[in-house]
Amino acid sequence: SIPESAFVNRTPEAARDQACALLESYTTLERVLENSEDLLAETDGLSVIGAQLLCNIPALARRVSADSLGERPVLASLGAMRPLMDSLYLGKRQEELYLLALNERCELTAVRQILRGTLCEVCLSARLIVEAVLETRASRVILCHNHPAGNTRFSMADVTTMRHFLPLMARLGVPVVDHVLYAGTKIRSMRAEGRISEYIWAATGSGNIPRESWLR
Repeated sequence: SIPESAFVNRTPEAARDQACALLESYTTLERVLENSEDLLAETDGLSVIGAQLLCNIPALARRVSADSLGERPVLASLGAMRPLMDSLYLGKRQEELYLLALNERCELTAVRQILRGTLCEVCLSARLIVEAVLETRASRVILCHNHPAGNTRFSMADVTTMRHFLPLMARLGVPVVDHVLYAGTKIRSMRAEGRISEYIWAATGSGNIPRESWLR
């Protein structure tokens, strides 16, 4: 819930009324926290300090999620991705593409930001991803990005980028486990969606995690 200390009048009744006004304007708590300090400060009864506090909540939540991961989290299934995805994307307002480098035991060894903003230049994206793979010396990799507006479907640009990228990785012999989307707070798997054949995913390397094991 939205903390009462964020409001000018801190009586419980006033705080509830102001929280309801925020939710009426923005529909969900996630959308409240995605807004800028200036927009939030326009809410009746909400102080500038209160708006600043609300804007800092996502960054604090990302830090808590990051601290819970440990030094080398094991990412052997899609279900294990939640804390890491929260630590990277919770409350972010721009799209960000990351490469996650794993070792042979599926432990996370490196996180590299590839792009920030719309993923519109397919060849550029694929080249930058390959460079990051070589730099991190990954045994297998996962790609992930976010849709801040909450759209839970991969775009055509997302899929096209992967169709360029997967054959390149097959030549390098580095398995690509998945491309994971963080939409609002939901997680989606491109591998599960089936818009790229499972044969192509498996062909990136003999050490890839089997589909049924990954998607459990």
